Amino acid sequence: MSPVETNDTHPPKKINAARAAFWGNIGILFSGFALVVLIGAMILTVYSLLAVNRKLADDVLASENRITHLQENMLHFKQAFDEVKQRLDTEANTIANLQKAEHISKDILLAEEAESLVQAANDHLLVEANNVDAIRLLKAADERLSKLTDPNISSVRAALAADIVALQSATAVDVVGVYTRLVALNEEIDQLPLLSTWASPKENAVALNNQNVSWWREGLQNTWEALKHIVVVRRNEPNAPPFLTPDSQAFVLQNLHAMLLQAEWGLLHRQPDIYRTSLNEAASWIKRYAKDSPVTRQMIANLMQLAEVNVHPTVPLTTNTLHAFQVYFNSAS
Repeated sequence: MSPVETNDTHPPKKINAARAAFWGNIGILFSGFALVVLIGAMILTVYSLLAVNRKLADDVLASENRITHLQENMLHFKQAFDEVKQRLDTEANTIANLQKAEHISKDILLAEEAESLVQAANDHLLVEANNVDAIRLLKAADERLSKLTDPNISSVRAALAADIVALQSATAVDVVGVYTRLVALNEEIDQLPLLSTWASPKENAVALNNQNVSWWREGLQNTWEALKHIVVVRRNEPNAPPFLTPDSQAFVLQNLHAMLLQAEWGLLHRQPDIYRTSLNEAASWIKRYAKDSPVTRQMIANLMQLAEVNVHPTVPLTTNTLHAFQVYFNSAS
């Protein structure tokens, strides 16, 4: 009898199941590791976004503070235009009423508009000495006059052309450039090396002990030091350095800032006396209370250079053209 053959296939199946379980665990491990890496990347990304948002918020706040400062400085400058704007509004209403009147001819209407523009240019010159805006208004007036058919208007256009040429030849003030330099100098005030000649009573006592004096001189000196706490005597010598305590240094810096702000106000309001006096006084204070250094010398040179700028130069007005308009209207009536 031959032996019975058996087909036992269970052991290979168990091995395959074990292998599958092993690789399944490996897959789960790698998946967990990938999930941890993904979460870490997300946390890092969120942290970076928060940092960027914080920096953007700081930049926006700084920009808002800067804008607020500029708005406060320009508020005074805007007030100077209120009177001119009111006058322009009145003249605009007058022109509107003239347009409604049927008995006024087209030539007279255009001449009235041109005269209003010339008057507005004259107001700009009186209030702020603004050559650029005045020339723009005069050219607009000449454009109105070019549409007239009346030959008598030629005398008015001749006077207008002469005023335009005179304004183009006049000196114009770069208000924005000067104002920017004043702001930059005001920010550099805190970098000035100020003098400090203040000495404490302890330092005076050490200096006295270092001297070889007799007992009666030392006693007399001690008595004198005690009296100095009761009676203070100050001598103003010609070449003596200023008495500047540490507390008064902040006072000096604040006054220098105030002087430059006052100069900015004088520039924007076309007040040459206030502008020049403030800069000269600031330079004088720096010479007196600041140490001699390249920074100090450069600051003084910049202040003296700006003080030479005429913030309200003499500019020609449009009175000749306005007079020519009056002659024209009188002849037309």
